[in-house]
Amino acid sequence: MKTLSVDDAPAPAFGLAERLEPGEGAWHQHQRHQLLYAAAGILTLELDDATWTLPPQRAAWIEGGTLHRVRLGRPAELRTTYLSPSFCPGLGVSARVFAVDELTRQLLLAAMRWGPDRDPDDTLANDLLRALAGLAREHAARAEPTRLPRPRDPQLARAVAYALDHLQHDLSVADLARVAGMSERSLHRKLSATCGLNPRQLLHTARMVRAMELLEDPAVSVSETSLRVGFASLGSFSLAFTTFTGHSPSAWRRRD
Repeated sequence: MKTLSVDDAPAPAFGLAERLEPGEGAWHQHQRHQLLYAAAGILTLELDDATWTLPPQRAAWIEGGTLHRVRLGRPAELRTTYLSPSFCPGLGVSARVFAVDELTRQLLLAAMRWGPDRDPDDTLANDLLRALAGLAREHAARAEPTRLPRPRDPQLARAVAYALDHLQHDLSVADLARVAGMSERSLHRKLSATCGLNPRQLLHTARMVRAMELLEDPAVSVSETSLRVGFASLGSFSLAFTTFTGHSPSAWRRRD
């Protein structure tokens, strides 16, 4: 991943297009707000306390000054927009992931026309980028369910890591509590207060996020995906996935 100093660009807002190869980007931050979008492929956005999965149906607002990195298991086409705080106000939150409607998607793609060296006084560019920023801020007010916590508390961190490593098994809240070294009631209370998810919500979200990632690989069938995220019934997996993403597993795989 390039280490472009986006804060030094003369334009108050601009777009950048990159093809990313599999791997992990470096942890970094910049003063500009960022709209992160994968036109093709799937990205994982990491903050110090959370991760999100970003397929082409979703984009991320990353607040200026937020430490973050991107990782991916397969190549992806990155389309990102940088917005100076003087050009667009922030949200007051470190990051939000939101569903991308067709208008926002077209604006995200059109923003690539104007790079960091563009004329800062280009009226057309500024009008389009302000419209994009306004739509993104409106959409980002709604939190998306693809957020997975990265708790700093060592007991919770053990429980979350264990859940992510054993999604193919029939995990219970008792299993996570045992790994964390606390009672089920304490785990429920502490995880909900710290991460905004109770243990069952954590397991379900983790299974759905992993399924989204597996379905990106054409070599992994829907049936195999179902088994690898802990569902014995393909029908129950399809229903859960459709409820979570708005797409059936097969439709997810066929999407643009």
